[in-house]
Amino acid sequence: MFTKLLHLEPKRRDAIINAALKEFASKGYDDASTNVIAKESGISKGLLFHYINTKKDLFLFLFDYCNQVLKEEYFDLINFNERDILERFRQTYLLKVDVIHKYPRIFEFIKVALLTETNEVKKRAGRKKKNGAIIRL
Repeated sequence: MFTKLLHLEPKRRDAIINAALKEFASKGYDDASTNVIAKESGISKGLLFHYINTKKDLFLFLFDYCNQVLKEEYFDLINFNERDILERFRQTYLLKVDVIHKYPRIFEFIKVALLTETNEVKKRAGRKKKNGAIIRL
């Protein structure tokens, strides 16, 4: 569905993703503006909609994308065999810092996505939560 967005060169893709994360995290789904997302990512609104279909599709894409990033770049890298609690805390902290460095608003966005009251988004998040696909923060 979002192959155009995913196959962009990483700098442009990350600019769009981070602009969208910032806008949705700070304003929520309903008040977020695709105009702001396009402007902050340095592209036209028309080009943004060339990569995505609708604001809802972008939000739901980000929801899935963020869960995948957190799984691969955070949870999958935690050494659960480490018995020293302080060392494990240090390790998880450093992993979290790495994720935040790449996607500064990722954790805020996930919280907003899980708490949104917009029906079309809430249904999707609810199904994912029910199926255990949600990263619990």
